[in-house]
Amino acid sequence: MRSSRHDESGLADLRVETGRPEAAWPAWALWAAAWSFVYGALGLFWALGAPGFPFGRTNDPSAALSVFREARADVGGAVIAALGLLGVIVALAMTRPRGRGILSSALVGFAWFVAAGLILVVPDYRPLLSLAYAPIVLVGEPFNWPPDVSLRDVLPWPVLNQVLCMVGGVLWVGAAVAYRRRTRGVCARCGRSDEPAHWTAPESAARWGKWATVVAVAIPILYAVTRYAWALGIPVGITDEFFREGQAIGLWWAGAALATLAVGGALLTLWPDPVVGGDLPSVDADDRGTARSPSTSHHPGKPRVGAGDFSRPDVHPASPHRRADRDLRFC
Repeated sequence: MRSSRHDESGLADLRVETGRPEAAWPAWALWAAAWSFVYGALGLFWALGAPGFPFGRTNDPSAALSVFREARADVGGAVIAALGLLGVIVALAMTRPRGRGILSSALVGFAWFVAAGLILVVPDYRPLLSLAYAPIVLVGEPFNWPPDVSLRDVLPWPVLNQVLCMVGGVLWVGAAVAYRRRTRGVCARCGRSDEPAHWTAPESAARWGKWATVVAVAIPILYAVTRYAWALGIPVGITDEFFREGQAIGLWWAGAALATLAVGGALLTLWPDPVVGGDLPSVDADDRGTARSPSTSHHPGKPRVGAGDFSRPDVHPASPHRRADRDLRFC
């Protein structure tokens, strides 16, 4: 990314080279537009009677907990087609910045509304279940374990459709975030400005980050304890009948394998040094205040500025050298 900033005193451009042009930020909106067009076209086909409508009990017998369990292809397909067309229009409008007016807020609001619907409303519990069991089925299928279970059973079309909707939701999140950062004039890559929010300050982050880490570790550990108990023959939290059914088909050993993955995730969460620790790389700075990434060659005679170096008297916090160094630290 090549970004340019001007401060109030009229200092020269500050350019940080990271290999990707900042002009590529509308790509998120273009991908969201493409997804909306394709899925909207599918909705039109379903409304006209084409097979494959993935919602409703008629087409999805396991949709007991789905919000759209009563959906019909004629009505649901038409709604999908209309929302897809509207999504294409909005996403294309988001490829150009429009300031901070009502129109800009409406575009961002629509993007977040669509993203929330695709990620939080459309999916039920089955995509998460499929994500957990698909690797086990792939490894055990040559050995017919679990018995008579294939990847198609774990990931049928209605569930795969929910995954595709979640992918679309992620694209809309990216479009909303990129557009909002662009219109606010903050860093397009990390979203920070010259006046960061109080909750992101190191002292505040250390307080709430500790409790967030505790929760992130405790939840998978509790999950793992119950699954290990079931594998060892202890029916914690379930009925004896359900426990015997799962025991008869070896289901609890699959649960134990998932529990091991959960424990691994908890351990990775407690591995702070490689993730948030370590020294920041040094950068090259020339007399114009241009900061170069460590991948570029260092020219003799050019001052070399470290990310945490305040010993240099000529590197003042308000100087182009220091400002360029600060930009690298943010991004």
